[in-house]
Amino acid sequence: MGEHNWSEVERLYADAARLERTGGAESERQAIYERLQARLRPIALSMARELVGDARRAEQIVETTLKYLSLLVARYAPTDATCAQWFGKTLIAFAYNAVLGKDAPLSRDPLSLLETRSLTEGEHQLIEWLLQTLTPDEFTVYYECVINGLSAAEVAAADGFEVSEVERLLLQAKQKVRDAFASEAGRRALTQALGMDLKWLGAPRPSDHSSAAYSVANNGAVAGVAFTEERRPREDGGEERVYRACAFRWQDGMLEELGALGEGGEPRCFITPEGDRIVAANNRVLLLWDRAHGVECSEVSGIVCGACARAETLVGQQDGRAVRWRNGVTEFLSSENPSAAHAVSADGALVVGHTHHKACLWDASGAPRPLGTLYGGCSEAWAVSADGQVVVGKSDDRAFRWTTRDGMVALRLHEDDFSHAYDVSADGACIVGKMLGERGMHAFLWTPNAGVEDLNELFAPWLSLHSMLECAYGVSPNGRYIVGEGYCAERERREAFLLDVGAPSHTN
Repeated sequence: MGEHNWSEVERLYADAARLERTGGAESERQAIYERLQARLRPIALSMARELVGDARRAEQIVETTLKYLSLLVARYAPTDATCAQWFGKTLIAFAYNAVLGKDAPLSRDPLSLLETRSLTEGEHQLIEWLLQTLTPDEFTVYYECVINGLSAAEVAAADGFEVSEVERLLLQAKQKVRDAFASEAGRRALTQALGMDLKWLGAPRPSDHSSAAYSVANNGAVAGVAFTEERRPREDGGEERVYRACAFRWQDGMLEELGALGEGGEPRCFITPEGDRIVAANNRVLLLWDRAHGVECSEVSGIVCGACARAETLVGQQDGRAVRWRNGVTEFLSSENPSAAHAVSADGALVVGHTHHKACLWDASGAPRPLGTLYGGCSEAWAVSADGQVVVGKSDDRAFRWTTRDGMVALRLHEDDFSHAYDVSADGACIVGKMLGERGMHAFLWTPNAGVEDLNELFAPWLSLHSMLECAYGVSPNGRYIVGEGYCAERERREAFLLDVGAPSHTN
């Protein structure tokens, strides 16, 4: 689109938009639209030929689009969008429907949910590739579910499918897309068009046995832990394996070792939304990295499990009881043993965890609120939204989402489900964790529109053969990035990963 001269078109569009907003004589409107069509036609023909290749079909698409020009101008006149911004995406929409053999009513514009902007070269390439790869029904379902972020139920209602048929078509389409985009060039096209990407983060030292990423900032900066394996002789003549942990920071391809966290335990890292501070802890060792001052190492009397947005308030467990550390003061949240605090709201006021393995929320005063269970067994809260209104965790070995309105609700309704939810975005609309799948543990993403999605399916084009995303531990506050650990087949070890899901399409 950047190769075309839009200046005269934009001037005529501005005149037409003004008439649509204020009214005018029919003769004046007709004259403006005739001139606008004349200026748009050669640009539209050039664009349409790039899309479909066939000259006759391109002309048909252009004539159909221009036939609705007055309706399109009326639709976009109240917005700040230029003609160049909306005309391209609308032309693409008519091209889709022409290839699919359907009418193109404006209310069903398949790109209407996308941000109003010019289409990139990668999107043009992706469109053409998908049209050549998928059947018409597969294309419709894939485009609306994967790219526009609609749920299977929404697509079924709009296009006259059964929900089960949408799910079947989507599964077929994803497999075909995975095969079609298996090449490096295909993955680059997908990344450029959708804004999605997968990166294996490696480890600070060549000798490291494995790595895991636990927390990610809004800018994609990552905090994680790498492990070095040692084998020590036992008194009985055998060997025992001991793992030493070190914290690391990753950003823009650069991996920096922050410091040792000792051996054993369950080390964890937390990064602030801006990516400028990191807390890493394990077995009373506490590391604090600050962009301005570097790394400071200290001791903490307990196990740190969570941190607030600025990493100034920490929560965890001390002497078997839930505890909060803030302003240098240790505050026990529960007298019950066992109890633990696992996460804290952005302002440090609300804390979630468990008492006697029943999920619990402590308010700003420290008063506990039981969150219940799914089926009467155990439950633990692992994360909380920025405002404390959404809590996630596990109950009876099933991932749950808790809100004041709905209480505790299972994320998956499968009878034999085994899943854990580990983190939630700031607005509560993105939840990540792990679930039992066909090949062991699979990392998942939950959103209100799509429900639970296997990240191995969502990122299938980026995964090499035998690689697996096993567990998602963290999601950025804005919902764009996901981190965790999986099996990287290229390096034959478990390794930290970073996923970029692009601009979030969920709604709360």
